[in-house]
Amino acid sequence: MRWVGAGAQSGFEAMLALMRANSQEQILGALEQWPFPNLNFVFADRDGHIGYHAVGTVPRRRADWLGFRPTDQKQHQWQGQWSFDELPQLIDPPVRLGRNSQQSALGRE
Repeated sequence: MRWVGAGAQSGFEAMLALMRANSQEQILGALEQWPFPNLNFVFADRDGHIGYHAVGTVPRRRADWLGFRPTDQKQHQWQGQWSFDELPQLIDPPVRLGRNSQQSALGRE
């Protein structure tokens, strides 16, 4: 069995950078470093920018599957990970409104 958290760093550097961030660019730079756990961040900066970004290490797999995966089959093994820019995000939405809930932001991929 493989677990994303087993290879993750502490995330201390990302959290420190996030606490020091003053702009949307600095916030996104800090969030890009976030290793684990996977979280949904909602943020605002001093200039009135708002945003949402999913963060963390998310494995990329070929097979669509719910539940425990048979990892002895190649289609269920990790094929790398989703990049930060591929994770769900919403930056400065035109309606100035965003929502977040406990549902998976990634769907079934």
